[in-house]
Amino acid sequence: MSAGGRLYRGEEMKRLLAPRSIAIVGISQREGSFGQRTYENLGEFQGDIYFVNPRYEELMGRKCYPSIASLPEAPDCVVIATGSRWAPTAGARSCAPCRPTAGRCRTRRPATSR
Repeated sequence: MSAGGRLYRGEEMKRLLAPRSIAIVGISQREGSFGQRTYENLGEFQGDIYFVNPRYEELMGRKCYPSIASLPEAPDCVVIATGSRWAPTAGARSCAPCRPTAGRCRTRRPATSR
């Protein structure tokens, strides 16, 4: 079910499970970050991949957009790759202009030995 309590329609599920375009919000140059790992795992993806982070003009040889609203098209799927502190804000800003299907993954940093 969606957050509104109704079942997702077929087209909405298709956008999540077989998107034509994906935006990675919060991708950064930090090695091993969730955004970078997400991008690396999309190696065989045939659609468009957009990087969104206002701090960069380019990352890993790809154009980086300052916002979802500045993308050339509304993405089918948005991955929020920001820290947990910024995820709610990034999610609200990302989804408002285009209402994509969004997936949220929480990651934890590995415990360090003391």
